[in-house]
Amino acid sequence: MVSKQLPVSRGRRRVSKPSQAPAKARNTQAKPSPRLPKKASKPRARPAFTRSHLSSKKLQVYVFGEGSSGELGLGPVKSTDVKSPRVNPNLAGVVSIGTGGMHAIALTADNKLLTWGINDQGTLARDTTWEEEEGSDTDGEERLNPKESTPTEVPSHYFPQGTEFVQVMAGDSATFALTKSGLVYGWGTFRDHNGVYGFTFDSKTGQRVEVQEEPMLVPGLKNITQISVGGNFALALDADGHVFAWGCGEQNELGHRLIERRRAIALLPTLVGLPKTAKIVSVHAAANHSFAIDSKGDTWTWGLNNFGQTGVHIGAGDSDATVCPPQRVPSLKGVHMKLVTGGQHHSIGITQSGECLVWGRLDGFQTGLDLSQLPLDDPSKVIVDSRGKPRILVKATSLPIPRCVYAAAGSDHNIAITTDGRAYSWGFNVTYQCGQGPDSDVEMDSDAESDGEIETPRLMNGKAIRDRKIVWAGAGGQYGMSLIFTGVMHGFLQPVAALLTVLAVLTPLATVPVVAAPAHTSNWAVLVSTSRFWFNYRHLANTLSLYRTVKRLGIPDSQILLMLPDDMACNPRNAFPGTVYSNSNRALDLYGENVEVDYRGYEVTVENFIRLLTDRWGSDADDDGGGVNVNVPSSKRLLTDEGSNILIYMTGHGGSEFLKFQDSEEISSWDLADAFAQMHEKRRYNELLFMIDTCQANTMYRHFYSPGVLATGSSEEDESSYSHHADNDVGVAVIDRWTYYVLDFLETQVTGPASEKTLGDLFDSYDFEKVHSNAGVRWDLFPGGEQAGRNRRVVDFFGNVQSVEVQQNNTRDLLELRRDLEVLRRLADEYYAAAEEEDLQRNAVVAQEDGRPGAARWSGGPVVCT
Repeated sequence: MVSKQLPVSRGRRRVSKPSQAPAKARNTQAKPSPRLPKKASKPRARPAFTRSHLSSKKLQVYVFGEGSSGELGLGPVKSTDVKSPRVNPNLAGVVSIGTGGMHAIALTADNKLLTWGINDQGTLARDTTWEEEEGSDTDGEERLNPKESTPTEVPSHYFPQGTEFVQVMAGDSATFALTKSGLVYGWGTFRDHNGVYGFTFDSKTGQRVEVQEEPMLVPGLKNITQISVGGNFALALDADGHVFAWGCGEQNELGHRLIERRRAIALLPTLVGLPKTAKIVSVHAAANHSFAIDSKGDTWTWGLNNFGQTGVHIGAGDSDATVCPPQRVPSLKGVHMKLVTGGQHHSIGITQSGECLVWGRLDGFQTGLDLSQLPLDDPSKVIVDSRGKPRILVKATSLPIPRCVYAAAGSDHNIAITTDGRAYSWGFNVTYQCGQGPDSDVEMDSDAESDGEIETPRLMNGKAIRDRKIVWAGAGGQYGMSLIFTGVMHGFLQPVAALLTVLAVLTPLATVPVVAAPAHTSNWAVLVSTSRFWFNYRHLANTLSLYRTVKRLGIPDSQILLMLPDDMACNPRNAFPGTVYSNSNRALDLYGENVEVDYRGYEVTVENFIRLLTDRWGSDADDDGGGVNVNVPSSKRLLTDEGSNILIYMTGHGGSEFLKFQDSEEISSWDLADAFAQMHEKRRYNELLFMIDTCQANTMYRHFYSPGVLATGSSEEDESSYSHHADNDVGVAVIDRWTYYVLDFLETQVTGPASEKTLGDLFDSYDFEKVHSNAGVRWDLFPGGEQAGRNRRVVDFFGNVQSVEVQQNNTRDLLELRRDLEVLRRLADEYYAAAEEEDLQRNAVVAQEDGRPGAARWSGGPVVCT
């Protein structure tokens, strides 16, 4: 969120900006009353936010821009423009930041809330009363209030013991924090054109609470998974996909029309009137308008539209135009958006494929487009003013920035980040909010003064970030911050919430004496069927077919984890006892020889699957001290490391964002996302390929957020996954269509471990006419994006990188030797000191387990059922 400029007071400098058009609320359509959500017996959407979505690393915070009101958090130093990023020693240990008009809030690794900046309406939730001692300023320079300008903890006694926070956000004059349990705390106030509007409505007294100086629970909200804050309103998304809005709705920011006599009720969360069919997965508040992305990738919008900032053409150019009720953004229909956010009068979004789109106000270079190249004679794309100058970009238009992964919008400027860690910024830059100032903060010659406006995207290349990889950004008005840490950023940082610029960057390798991470050294496969009962025969056959293929291409059984919940081969209904077939003429018995099942029957559970991925088996009695239960045999563990590529294949019955395990429990897309995040945190993979064949399969990888992951599935949301053919003698379908054609490619095109066929070749083989559903691929988390993913060889996941005979003992010896060598390399590197102990403990456990009985297996010949 970014905010409109606040009134100037107490010596705060007003900066000249593009003229602001009046914005009285005038609706372009009739508006229905807000509807109430239906009661849901069992939500299937995302669970509440967890701390696993936050960075697990303590961040260093760098600040830049204007700090005349203490918004930089540098303490009571002389007020000046910080022209280039400068470290803030007061914010060590921060994992996330939410930024407001002239204040900010940070969440630390030890669960503390820090606030700083202006405290005029209780925005800091603490007492900042201060009287400067007479004569304390010996140099005659004005000091800032140290209690406001220094980040300080919000007293913990305001919250119940054990409260754990997962997200912090701020607006112009209000501040919010989301807990792990899905509750929202808030304080401060909302403002309207007359001044203070109020923070909440007390239903007992029938009166507004104008200013809330202490944290309070926002009434009516539970099971909240995300919050987003605009200038003077807030949004919350719950686990059922419902969106709530509250605050000041003068420009229909709340998604419904306000009745004058009931305006105070707007301070209580009310359901936004989105269509019942639109299942929302993320919300994004701008200054006076909002966006919501649904599970199909469509984007909905509402609020102020005087410059077409909502993306809706109707009313664009009228000073009092709004969009209400919410409408689908026409130019984004069918475009799968990753995020959409906005400034005062413009918006910016990133697609799942990495394209950066912009629309809205043009005359301050907010969109970053070359105005001379715009089609001024096409009013469906560009609206011009009375002088024929381009004024409004109506249709979402792509910027020439390749492979974007994130973007943030300030009042009139933006920052976009690419997959290679570069940041580009453009727009209003009078106080260096684009991060484009000189490295020195001393007075400059007039020729070196700040560019008032940066017309088109320009690489951010300041000395402090020149050799560093930027992985996250937020943008705002007159000051900014950078989040910097030594390591890879994991998880989620919420969009910035106001007039700030925030950059998260990686410390350059050149400044840290590190040994390069090991290259791709091994391949592993986790193959899972989640269905029991005879009529689900095809799911077991799907899995065994993949098992046979990866063994043919060289992955040894010691590096394959096979989970089968039912023994179809010995089912009494099987007309061919001891066998499983997936081909129509029963030419190949998938169960015939050397099948090693690691988990079967009751062992195939969500808990065991998550523990397998994360290698966290500990219990109070049997934990070895490193999170590994010493009673778990090595044959049941995924003994991977940072050099391992992992193929994970799953099949069974599923729906939107869930997959059933044996009809008794479910794993959600967020469960998978968090498990992969833990794997990345523990450096358990180099690259990971996730494949899933189920109904609505592609929803299962929607919430992945860990780097190095490629994902593909058999069907889009609301689509079924179909079986390929049935065997009349067996009596059931014997394989699913998508898996059948994946196997067809692997068996006919990938002839051996030296094959040069790529994942791009495999994915291009998907054919709706054959599969009868829309198979999908997600590229954005993979290093180098789609092109790099397409160029990966199939055998980089389905084959084996080591030229060894597929025999368990020989492979085990080589794996042990490789791990020992990697540990020795890590011992020379202080940068990986935190990981050394864990790796050594793991290797010790592996050594102790040699000779220990493994899981129930059978091999060496045909199965005999007894």
